[in-house]
Amino acid sequence: MIRELTDSNTDLKQFTFITSHNLRAPLSNLIGILDLVEPESIRDEMTLELLEKFKESTLLLNQTINDLLDVLVMKNRVNLEKKPLSLKAEFDKVKSSIGYQIREANASLQTDFSGVGEVSFDSSYLESILLNLLTNAIKYRSLSRPLEIQVFTIDTPNYVELHFTDNGIGIDLKRHRSKIFGLYQRFHDYPDSKGLGLYIVSSQIRALGGKIDVQSEVDKGTTFIVYFAKS
Repeated sequence: MIRELTDSNTDLKQFTFITSHNLRAPLSNLIGILDLVEPESIRDEMTLELLEKFKESTLLLNQTINDLLDVLVMKNRVNLEKKPLSLKAEFDKVKSSIGYQIREANASLQTDFSGVGEVSFDSSYLESILLNLLTNAIKYRSLSRPLEIQVFTIDTPNYVELHFTDNGIGIDLKRHRSKIFGLYQRFHDYPDSKGLGLYIVSSQIRALGGKIDVQSEVDKGTTFIVYFAKS
């Protein structure tokens, strides 16, 4: 009985992973096609509104699938492959994948990887970490000022530090610091917030000997510092 339940659970996980993974490519294509549609070319207001809603729903579905895949991979992966990775190349890849969201938020992005340009890490985990931090900054931006995001690296004896700073709405660390990287923890009243992103980031960086910290002030902004272990 236990063997049957274990096999069924394994089959269910594999089915969920395969289904989610196979949805990724056509969904990415759909996002790309929608991104090609120029709002200025649409004169009918109702059609334009429907297009924007369709884009929002598609991006939300894409993020949900990415989160699901990240959790499934994180829970089931045993052998992580550490290899030298260019932070600029990985960040540019992530930035390109959510170009519409960046433009929609009118975000200013400044990067400086001159401190350290490379880390030894698992490629899928690094992509996930960068994606979650970038979408987090966009999601929790302030509506009272233009979004500014700064990403840079610092070299230290034991770690490569990746600093990810924004001028968004911030987090009340006096209330939430102890649970900020917990599963399903939410700190803002946003309808599409699932409380998964920071949990995934923390779990993935810790899986390879690193750590993450946060500095934040309400209505000022937030800085996440990711520490990539050198050894």
